[in-house]
Amino acid sequence: MPADAQVIVYTGRLDDGQKNVLRLTDALVEVLSERPRVFAVCAGEGPHRAEVLARAARAGLRGRLLAPGYVDAVFALLRRADVFVSPSHYEGRPNTVAEALAARAPACLSRIPQHTEFVPADAAIFVDPTRVGEIAAALRACLDDPDAARLRAARARAVVERQSVAAMSAAYESLYERVLRA
Repeated sequence: MPADAQVIVYTGRLDDGQKNVLRLTDALVEVLSERPRVFAVCAGEGPHRAEVLARAARAGLRGRLLAPGYVDAVFALLRRADVFVSPSHYEGRPNTVAEALAARAPACLSRIPQHTEFVPADAAIFVDPTRVGEIAAALRACLDDPDAARLRAARARAVVERQSVAAMSAAYESLYERVLRA
């Protein structure tokens, strides 16, 4: 990717049922078709990887919409992201979201309880995961206003810092001390 490229990153299983990667791919095709400086990386394995690549090829975006499979240096990829996107229909505890927030990647997340309970409303752009146009619009918003995106990313990073191993250990220790005193 050129040094001046804007980069959208998705990390996770390339599955359409839970992870919604085919609607994401359609949104990426829409954005990349309009913007020649934008690249997208969908890092991960899964049953829909071939379809992601096929849709990219049909749109003439081979080499700009990438699905490299498993990526060892995922944190470096997230640090390079101008936007991290997670359009899942549902999640458990979304580790990829926490990793992206720790990497200070501006986030575009589906409006699902697992995301909205974890990330404050002012720390990401939330979208309806069933609406390709809404996903694409949120990606454009992050790319068009990098200052606002970085501000949201800083707020999101603060959330992750409060959930570090040290912070969680201190919280448990405090809880145990209160219980023992009771």
